[in-house]
Amino acid sequence: MAFVAQVRLDEVASCAPGGALPDEGLLIVFVALEADGGYPANERAVHIEVVPATALRRASWPARLPEELRFDEAQLPPEPIPALPPVPSALSAADEAAWWDLVDATSPARPDHRLLGTLAP
Repeated sequence: MAFVAQVRLDEVASCAPGGALPDEGLLIVFVALEADGGYPANERAVHIEVVPATALRRASWPARLPEELRFDEAQLPPEPIPALPPVPSALSAADEAAWWDLVDATSPARPDHRLLGTLAP
C-alpha cells in the first residue's frame, strides 16, 4: 500500500467542528494503487487510522517501491472552505444552469482537497 497522506489532527481540529475528528494524533492514509498509480475501485484498498504524533521521523523509501509510486511531499494548510451539497434533484434546466454557475463561483481556483468530504443532501 502507498502512503498518501498524513494529517496532524491538532492543526485541523478547528476545521472539523462537532468532534468529527480527534483533537490530537496523526491521521494516516494508505491506498493500494494500481501499477499505473491509479486508484482501484475496491473500497478495501484504503487503510486509514489515527496514531500518536510522538517521535516522528522520516523513513527511507523501501528499495522495492517503484519510482512512479514515490510521491513528492506537499503541504496543505488547513482552512475552512465553502461547500455546497450535490445538485438538488428535479431542477428545471435554467435552475440547474444557475446551480452550476454558483458552484463555479464558489469553487477554489486551486486543487480542492476536502478532508471530511462533501455535504450530504
